[in-house]
Amino acid sequence: QGVEYVCVSMDGDGALLVGPDNSYHAQAPQVIVRSSVGAGDSMVAALVAAFARGVEAPKALRLGIACATGTVSQPGTELFSAGDVESYFNEVSVKRLDI
Repeated sequence: QGVEYVCVSMDGDGALLVGPDNSYHAQAPQVIVRSSVGAGDSMVAALVAAFARGVEAPKALRLGIACATGTVSQPGTELFSAGDVESYFNEVSVKRLDI
């Protein structure tokens, strides 16, 4: 029981994911930001869904960043597509940190 991972969003600088054994930084793809409404919620939802399915931390973080990027690329609260997420997922770079 307890918290296994902590994720810190850093706006356009991506996010940090700190876990019990490893820490990661993910850099978000460069997009035109149309609205930041719901971006953090999208990232958290993607992380939770990925971890619930047993996805490894780096891949879960990539998915979270891809979903947040999809959110900010849309005006207002418009939805992004699965194709958007797939494209952004492939653009997210994740680096393991020695913390």
